[in-house]
Amino acid sequence: MSATISALTMGVQGANGTLSDSDRQALAAEVDGIQQQVLSIANSSVSGNYIFACTKVTTPAYVVDGSDPSGVRYQGNTGVNQIELQPGLSTAINVPGSQIFSSATGSVFQALHDLQTALTTNGNISGAVSSVRTAMDEVSKQRVFYGQVLNRMDAASTAISQENVRLHSQETDIVGADMAKTATDLSQAQITQNALMAAAGKVSQYTLFDFLK
Repeated sequence: MSATISALTMGVQGANGTLSDSDRQALAAEVDGIQQQVLSIANSSVSGNYIFACTKVTTPAYVVDGSDPSGVRYQGNTGVNQIELQPGLSTAINVPGSQIFSSATGSVFQALHDLQTALTTNGNISGAVSSVRTAMDEVSKQRVFYGQVLNRMDAASTAISQENVRLHSQETDIVGADMAKTATDLSQAQITQNALMAAAGKVSQYTLFDFLK
């Protein structure tokens, strides 16, 4: 079976009985590979910090667990990382990885597990495909959150940069400590923005169908 056929098309064909048992087994193996790739994405890290584990940044967000119906278990938490954009104004910069990849309304891991099982057993493949579509829709919803945060970060970074330029132009009248603090704020904002861009990229760049092309 050509690897260029989308998961949805393969699922529909399997449900219609147009695939042989060996074809379906091959597709099931591909889905297993996709699960591993999604797990790798969910455990992405930036500078050693796992970006989808919330405040448990030193712990991979997900771990393989055969006792879980989906085959993996979320071991991050639901804590929210905050950043101060300006004095008195903070914003959340993440959502729990479990909300992205294993939401109760659409778990990517569970949907992929169910699709693999359906292909292996020639079970309810169409239902499993529908679950995959729902799960990917849930992932796509998170693009809005990360897009909004990145816009706020861009605005804050621009403001800090402008302030830094202003202070440099007036450095003879400004205490050195203020300059150091502004430079530190700018550096931290840039680091945080890089992490956000990485998280947003992981959420929005990949879809199940991309992996099967």
